[in-house]
Amino acid sequence: MIAKPTYEELEKRIQDLEKAAAGYVNTPEKSHTREAIERPSATTALVENEKKYQNLVNAIKDWVWSIDIHGVHTFTNRAIETLLGYKPKEVISRPLFPMIHPDSRPHAEAVFKQSIAQRKGWRNLELKWLHKDGSSRYFESTSHPDFDGEGNFVGFSGVDRDTTARKNAEKIMLVHKNLRKAAEDKLRESEEKFRLTYRFSPDAININRMRDGLYVDINDGFTKLTGFTREDVAGKTSFDIQIWHDPADRMKLVRDLRENGFCDNLEALFKRKDGTLTTALMSARVISLKNEPHIISITRDISERKQAEAERERLLLAIEQANEMVVITDASGVIQYVNPAFEEITGYTDSEAIGKKPNVLKSGRQNEAFYRNLWHTILSGNPWTGRVINKRKNGVLYTGECSISPVKDKNGGVINFVWISRDITNELKLERRVAQAQKMEAIGSLAGGIAHDFNNLLFPIVGMSELLLEDLPKGTIEYQNAEAILKAGNRGSVLVKQILAFSRQSEHKKIPVRVQQVLKEVLSLIRSVMPSDIEILPDIQIDAGLIMADPTQIHQIAMNLITNAYHAMDQDGGKMIARLKETLLNKDDVARSCLKPGKYVTLSISDTGCGIDPAIMSRIFDPYFTTKEEGKGTGLGLAVVYGIVRDHDGDILVDSEMGKGTTFTIHIPLMAQSAESESAVKADILQGGKERILLVDDDGSIVELEKQILERLGYQVTSHTRSLDALATFQAAPDDFDMLISDMTMPDMNGSQLAGKVLTIRSDIPVILCTGFSERMDQKKAHAMGIKGFMMKPVMMSKMARIIRKVLDEK
Repeated sequence: MIAKPTYEELEKRIQDLEKAAAGYVNTPEKSHTREAIERPSATTALVENEKKYQNLVNAIKDWVWSIDIHGVHTFTNRAIETLLGYKPKEVISRPLFPMIHPDSRPHAEAVFKQSIAQRKGWRNLELKWLHKDGSSRYFESTSHPDFDGEGNFVGFSGVDRDTTARKNAEKIMLVHKNLRKAAEDKLRESEEKFRLTYRFSPDAININRMRDGLYVDINDGFTKLTGFTREDVAGKTSFDIQIWHDPADRMKLVRDLRENGFCDNLEALFKRKDGTLTTALMSARVISLKNEPHIISITRDISERKQAEAERERLLLAIEQANEMVVITDASGVIQYVNPAFEEITGYTDSEAIGKKPNVLKSGRQNEAFYRNLWHTILSGNPWTGRVINKRKNGVLYTGECSISPVKDKNGGVINFVWISRDITNELKLERRVAQAQKMEAIGSLAGGIAHDFNNLLFPIVGMSELLLEDLPKGTIEYQNAEAILKAGNRGSVLVKQILAFSRQSEHKKIPVRVQQVLKEVLSLIRSVMPSDIEILPDIQIDAGLIMADPTQIHQIAMNLITNAYHAMDQDGGKMIARLKETLLNKDDVARSCLKPGKYVTLSISDTGCGIDPAIMSRIFDPYFTTKEEGKGTGLGLAVVYGIVRDHDGDILVDSEMGKGTTFTIHIPLMAQSAESESAVKADILQGGKERILLVDDDGSIVELEKQILERLGYQVTSHTRSLDALATFQAAPDDFDMLISDMTMPDMNGSQLAGKVLTIRSDIPVILCTGFSERMDQKKAHAMGIKGFMMKPVMMSKMARIIRKVLDEK
């Protein structure tokens, strides 16, 4: 391979050729004759030299060129065709600057102008040229100035060498250099990041030698997790510092590393330097450091996570075991989770509910406006609370107290809804019963308020009628009229007692009672008046235990309920079932009532009559509420029954279905001990006396009546209508009286206050208080004050006589 000539060699050859040609043509030593003889030879030699010059220049692979002082090409060799794609004739007479790439053109123009001015060529000028095909090429240019034969500066000649490959190689080398530098920088950055990550990682990182387990290095996270410093672990193993709570965990780590070269997610208890324990998760790998196997371990403290998991587990267990149903839906309302209470309340299993919307529970009791408001509230990001009547899988309706809360993501968008609902159907029934009880108490308070005045009105009617009956001959019209007045008065007295009974405002003596005996008496009595098309089916447990009750009131309960059953069937006939039995009620049995678990005597009266309209069910225990036609009821029957049952610490339940009948069920607590009590009824014999009685009542008609009755019984009576006057009389002569009989409710000083002052003066004097009705005083309170007797007005003459005689005899 022939080496290409250098720029210097090429330049020298060109100059030699030019000198030779010039010397040959202009040699002055040649004689004229010789010149004439040798001219043809000289011309031939010049042509040959020119050809040699042309051949030599065209043989050069570099671009050889000449330009005039205007930058127009005057000569180019054939290399331009290879290098820039132009034929020489396309270049001759063409300016050079348009052929230069715009990136290099300003620089080329500046160099050219400077060279023209200095008439000096340039060396190693690197320019970017445009190839004929539009691509670019790099050339390194060297030139020298040209002069004509007269020494005039005419342009430049020069040689350009293609440096495109070298430039590309330089670019590649630069890219490689940059890449290498970037890689080195990245490596240094990575190493720095690793160093920082290793040192400041919140996880514990330690490196141990594989062969003996000695610690090589630990990071700050290791010290934070365990409390051991670099000084503590230097030259020691994990076994030496006893960091493992359970050696079995350490053995598993060693075994996995030897067999597999790694150990992932080993959860273990680690012992800190201070002796406390923490739960951590360790992963380890076998690596090579300085051509020796080492172990790098990363341990993360998960004690808080474990605690959070335990809390979540407790929360999940609480949700799973909660009595309230918990439902989680997505943002469109599709159910994603239900707890076990959902199935208990609705009857739908989780597989039946998940993937569906809660509208499977719709009962139709709420309109669309209700649901629009609900959705508007929760989609606005606000919780909704309220009551919804839903339908169970079996079609039975229930009322749920609901709370629906939206669950939001970190951007505030709603992603889920949590629906918590509690079945309050039984609670609502109980609330209605409590409301009924409160209503009864309110009405009872009103009744109690008027009972005193009403009884004071009845007392003269009853008392005067009794006096008339004693004075009038039997069989006369006058006697019959007085007897009718007495009956009316007694009926009024019974009516007041009924009002006070349902409101639990009256006092009744409770004794051990066998309800089966009372029920048999009532059934026997009612059978005589009940139509034959009504069949009575008794189902009575003969050995049912005793209850503490007022026999008269139990009789009243049975009579009212049986009468109601009879009236419900008097049009079409039917069957009435009277059941009595002992019952053991558990917590579930008393869920609908106010009772406590325990033993009860249960009385139920069932009929196959018309049933009770659900719309009026809540009003059936209201006083004077009745659906019976006029003349068949006062509306007090069930109200009285309710009051009596509650007064006996029992409860009454009603089940009814329109067209199929009604069942009233009464539970009254069974006595702990079965003890019979026989009460002897004594004959009403008027017993009088001769004692001196101080009588006080603010009602003049009552005090006059009582005085007449007492005087007929033989007593000596001093009466007053003002308590202060009675006290003054007693203070003046305390020993002149054997008894004080006083009304309870009086102005200035009530009966208990008067009795207290009298007993202060004479503690041995018998005192009897009388009242139509008083919440402040009853027989027990009176006895506690030392008052011997207590009478409820109106009172029959025989009873009054018996009470007075009994108190006086006890003295």
